[in-house]
Amino acid sequence: MVLKAFLLIFLFTLELSAASAKKIVVTTPDAEPQLRSYRYASISYNWWQETLTLTNPDGTKYTLLANPNGPCVGIGYFSNKGSWNYSFNGCAFFAKTHVSIAQGSSTSYFQKSVPTYGLFFGPGIHYTPRGSQVSLGLLAQGYVRYANWTIPAQGWKVEPSLRFSGGLMTSAQWRRKRVVFEQQFGYIYDSGWLWGLGLNYIF
Repeated sequence: MVLKAFLLIFLFTLELSAASAKKIVVTTPDAEPQLRSYRYASISYNWWQETLTLTNPDGTKYTLLANPNGPCVGIGYFSNKGSWNYSFNGCAFFAKTHVSIAQGSSTSYFQKSVPTYGLFFGPGIHYTPRGSQVSLGLLAQGYVRYANWTIPAQGWKVEPSLRFSGGLMTSAQWRRKRVVFEQQFGYIYDSGWLWGLGLNYIF
């Protein structure tokens, strides 16, 4: 009788152990995201604004409004770690600029399609939610621009011909394999608002 009771207790213990073993789930911590680096080529089309100064021989100054627009072609580099992308991009632009004097001025001035050259460059950071193809980010944008403005008459000046500036841009990207569609919008200090649409190809 005692032996029978011992066997029953032993079998009951084995069943409990088996049931407990089924509930045990072995988990391992997520692997640390690896840092991966890529290069890419970029092309974009940008529209932006600037203010210029027209000065007559007497020293009187007038405000001019310049509206450049044109393509920008460049290369970039970015590193990816988990959901975060860290990038640096530079592109050279060739634009056409229309210039007009501010409304209400007693002086008239207008230029059309003035050749304008320069660079956009700077670092950026983007965040991509897990499982998403869309990323949002910020760019610190450097800006160098040169244009040879037309002088109305002897003694007049239009400035600046060469401008160094920078600003902060917001960026939205949509990635499809190696192709990235991008839209940028932001402000260039001492110039104005900038809007751009671009396409990147990852090598």
